[in-house]
Amino acid sequence: MTNYQALMGIESEFRLMDAGHPRDGKEHFSAVVNALPIPYFKRSDNCVRLATGGSFYIDGSEPEVTTAPFYVEPGAVTGLASNLYLNLNPVLAALQKINGENGKLYLQGYSAHFSFTFPAISSRTAQVAHLLATTANPAIQLFIENRKSSGVMFRHRANGRLEICGDYVPGLENLVSAVAFQATLLSTIDHWLSEGASLDDVKHQLRYSLPPEQVRSCRLRRGYLLPTPEVIQQGRRALLEMHDGWDGRTAARQLSVQELLEHLYQLCEPAAETILSPAEQKLLLAAVERTKKLPIDSHGYPAGYAKVEPVPVNARIAVSPLTKALGNAVQERQVEGVRLIPDYVGWDAVGYSCQNGKQPEKIWVPLKDLVAFDRLVEEHPELLKPLIAKTLTEQQRITLAAVGITDPDRFSTYVPPQEQPADQHHNYLLSFLNGNIIELDQRMENLREERQMYYSSIENIINYSIKNNSKNGESIFKEEYNKDKIVAYTSVLSDKIKINEPKKKSPPRNKRPGRFDKEDFGSELEEIVSEYFNLHENSMNREKDERKRETKKYIP
Repeated sequence: MTNYQALMGIESEFRLMDAGHPRDGKEHFSAVVNALPIPYFKRSDNCVRLATGGSFYIDGSEPEVTTAPFYVEPGAVTGLASNLYLNLNPVLAALQKINGENGKLYLQGYSAHFSFTFPAISSRTAQVAHLLATTANPAIQLFIENRKSSGVMFRHRANGRLEICGDYVPGLENLVSAVAFQATLLSTIDHWLSEGASLDDVKHQLRYSLPPEQVRSCRLRRGYLLPTPEVIQQGRRALLEMHDGWDGRTAARQLSVQELLEHLYQLCEPAAETILSPAEQKLLLAAVERTKKLPIDSHGYPAGYAKVEPVPVNARIAVSPLTKALGNAVQERQVEGVRLIPDYVGWDAVGYSCQNGKQPEKIWVPLKDLVAFDRLVEEHPELLKPLIAKTLTEQQRITLAAVGITDPDRFSTYVPPQEQPADQHHNYLLSFLNGNIIELDQRMENLREERQMYYSSIENIINYSIKNNSKNGESIFKEEYNKDKIVAYTSVLSDKIKINEPKKKSPPRNKRPGRFDKEDFGSELEEIVSEYFNLHENSMNREKDERKRETKKYIP
């Protein structure tokens, strides 16, 4: 059901507290890093990659700790949860060290971001994020929220990564249950998509959904949220009015969140048996059946949230082959006269600056090749120089294949994937394509930065369309959307492009948004593209004229 492309990771964010008062994490970052009891690689002035495979850094003013990415496979959920605490424990130890006897510094829980990449989902993360916001959202909240939380956010990120944002989840078993449920749900959806199901098919299989018009587009974040405060207030017992996609006779029915959870678990049980170990399956089932309490089952903050304490973990379980290789990758190494200096450690690859007495060269190690590369450095270090210089003989290539490197050319040609423009536009327009407009007017009239971001996304879509030799841009849309919806999209796009332009005469009634003929699709989008570039050119000319006027002020 999954392959090497299926990855998962966790990012937990905290507040740095000083005797009960929040402090700016940047003020203490260097002191904490210097006190870390494990090796680390400094990525920037506010970020270090730890030898345990994760990272410790400051985002704004909040300290954050991440895991290494783990492949989705039996036992990996426990390994991932353990890895989070394997990375967090040294940070807590460093805080204790710089505190001394009278220190008051400690971490308080704040948020957690659960990241996943699955093969079939990766090309449509925005659509799946929107789908999850209306379907599984309440059940997911049971695992990653508490009674003082504010709701879950579903974000679509670069490189096909889907991010589910909730609250900090304290405790190893709680974290295992949370990741297990999300991973099995996404694995199930990924399987359906890989079998040829459309997003409408997936929605039908999930059965229950909330009103899509209640979905909100996240400000300054590419993602979606659908607040359900009753889940936070009442937990499993909360009753929701949900549409029943299996029963065409009833538009909606009242459903408890516990019933929704049990329904989704039944759908995902085959995936659980595939990607979870028996112990992980047992723990997830206990959470579903209520024999194990979740953080949301306790009133107020759960234990371990207000003040984060170290969690003992099995280091062997927390260090998978991938994580061990990442741990080695963050350390500078001298092998056979080659000095490997890590200068990029990311979700997709590790980048090295290689010095061997000549001009430094760059080598990229894709994540899926990292374990094999680590084995190469240990067992065949003599092949590093020809690998870097791209002078491999046929016999050397055979040796590389024996350790797992079947495509050595990728090490010199690999470039970390960039965000796809076709995915970028969904934050503003996907929900309209699904039949509802989400705060577009409110968003577009308030923030200049967001307006500029909107124009940039339009330009990216147009460039993407031109690059793919598509005259009318139809290729950037997913096949699930018919031309009527795409035409409706172009009308909204046209309307938003004209935001700063003088109002023109209203179009004929039969040409208002949502009432276009199918045949008009191509010409409408061509007109919009032309209108966009005219607007862009007019804007540039206005800026030139403004600069000329400003210049004249200072000419005698």
